Amino acid sequence: MIQMSCVNIIFDTSTKGHHMEYIHHLYMMALSHSENQYIFVIPEDFNLKKGQFDWPFSHHIKFDFFSNGLIDDDNKRSLLKTAYDKTILLRKYIRKYRANKVFLISLIGFIPFLPLLVSRKTKVLGIIYKIYLYEWNSYSALRKLVEVLKYQIISRSKCMDTVFILNDSSAASKLNQLYHTSKFQFLVDPYNKSTYQPRSLREDLGIPSHQKVFLHFGALNSRKGTLTFLQAISLVPKVELDQLTFIIAGQVFDEIKEHFYDLVGQLKARTHLIVYDTYSSQDFLSDLIATCDYVVIPYGITANSSGLIAHAANNHKPVIGPASGLIGKLIRKYQLGVRLDEITAPRLAEAMVNARLYHTDSKYGQVATIERFQQQISHLF
Repeated sequence: MIQMSCVNIIFDTSTKGHHMEYIHHLYMMALSHSENQYIFVIPEDFNLKKGQFDWPFSHHIKFDFFSNGLIDDDNKRSLLKTAYDKTILLRKYIRKYRANKVFLISLIGFIPFLPLLVSRKTKVLGIIYKIYLYEWNSYSALRKLVEVLKYQIISRSKCMDTVFILNDSSAASKLNQLYHTSKFQFLVDPYNKSTYQPRSLREDLGIPSHQKVFLHFGALNSRKGTLTFLQAISLVPKVELDQLTFIIAGQVFDEIKEHFYDLVGQLKARTHLIVYDTYSSQDFLSDLIATCDYVVIPYGITANSSGLIAHAANNHKPVIGPASGLIGKLIRKYQLGVRLDEITAPRLAEAMVNARLYHTDSKYGQVATIERFQQQISHLF
């Protein structure tokens, strides 16, 4: 039996959205580290989704699944209660495998209990997605105090080794400066580039060649501005609607489903609106991007990165999105499209009507690679 030099746990409580992709990126990274043992501790519904990717077998990597019902991330529960439950579950597996290191695909949800319940002998690494610095001015005094306390805990904790700030190197530097540490490091938001050659679906979908096509896809919820997109369509004058087609693709969240379909029902009588309320394969999404002229990302919360801009950039399609926050910064820095000072239905309607047709030639796709993501993490194991 081969003696492993280090036991590493990759831990996540979700397989939704980018989580599945990140699990796969880390799995492929682990394949090249046969000197260590890797245990992926993840929800059991992974088995329903794993067919999206290839998982080459290796003796030094194993999976350990827990019931999805053990951790419920919905908004009905106390964040503190959820954080406590997550940390208790994590500690159980750390003790089970006597883990030397843990990688948390989403770290912030374990604060403040992580340093209280996990031994300093176990080194914890993880990713933070939301960068509170961009929303600081809008916070109440209490919210500001909570955020500062979170990051004080992270920066002073003996068990927390490296904290990755997704897609913003300047924010990582600023956090290191503010909290007098070097724990915060920049991590690229990787784009899962495929060898698939996308094709336009205009003919299949009956879209005339003269029409401009606007695509809104991904997780369809209030945070992503899905209802704002529909409300914007309703404000476009009829004479302009005849020149436009709108496509929505992705799973509609329950929180907006009723309102979503009310608006869709009203709009379908006035304009060409195509809706795919289902999980869409990577290849189909690539076809939809090839079909559209613009990708619309009317996010109300802009302090996180977005994988959608990489999809658009790699297919040379401009986006319409916010000017604020990290997303606005990325759109400006990499010349990815149109930025709106405020994300409202009237402003978005105006932007779509006036949008000129062009292709982008952004360098963003050369930065946001899986290989770079893996390299930035790999040297820490």
